[in-house]
Amino acid sequence: LGDKYALWFGASAAFISAATFINAKLVATFRMESVCVAAIGILVVWCLVYGVYFQLTSFKPGLGLWMVYNCVCLFCLGLTFGNFNAIALRDFGHIAGIAAAVVAAINSALSLVIAWLIGRAFDGTVSAMVIGYFACCSGAIALILFLDRSKPWQSRISTVR
Repeated sequence: LGDKYALWFGASAAFISAATFINAKLVATFRMESVCVAAIGILVVWCLVYGVYFQLTSFKPGLGLWMVYNCVCLFCLGLTFGNFNAIALRDFGHIAGIAAAVVAAINSALSLVIAWLIGRAFDGTVSAMVIGYFACCSGAIALILFLDRSKPWQSRISTVR
């Protein structure tokens, strides 16, 4: 990549930025939970499809194909960032500052452990990233569905505003 690294990195970040703007329009129509479930669900399927393809190519895609894969992943994740934080803090308005600090600390700790595990699995191919995205998103979907089922009186993921 050499001197073009910043350009490629910026292009990836642009997809997260675009997602946050699109998310602002989506949450005006759909519930935050619905947007998150849809984005993570799409990401699970995307990772599965590309994971199979990457497996067939020994997890060594060209830079262009990797950028397509990664930019779609980052876009889907960009749809969830603000929503998950808002959902986590929704019931803690009376202690918003402390609640935000606790949520940020938990996010940081989990991110550190997950990144360390994915980093330890790096073998010179994209397999660790693909499997990491898939595992984290599958876990997120399972957790969302489990938590939604635990509150049958208040379905949060299937309604439109």
